Amino acid sequence: MLQSSPLLEPAPRATPQLRANGTVSHTQSQQIKDPTNRESEEFDETRETLQMIRVKILRLAHRLGQTAHNVVVAQVLYKLG
Repeated sequence: MLQSSPLLEPAPRATPQLRANGTVSHTQSQQIKDPTNRESEEFDETRETLQMIRVKILRLAHRLGQTAHNVVVAQVLYKLG
């Protein structure tokens, strides 16, 4: 069975907030330049993309009258990790 709420809404992304004069605060600029933070954001984006692909596969399977327990659907979901 598909869960509608958490799967359909993409995860919110952290965006740097600009001050009134157009500059980014010091702590926020450190977060932007931090390579581990960038890697974390890339990982989150990849995970979000994979989750959206899983949702699309499950919707397609449902439209075709299949379930997540169908062999092909299960293999595709498994390979998406």
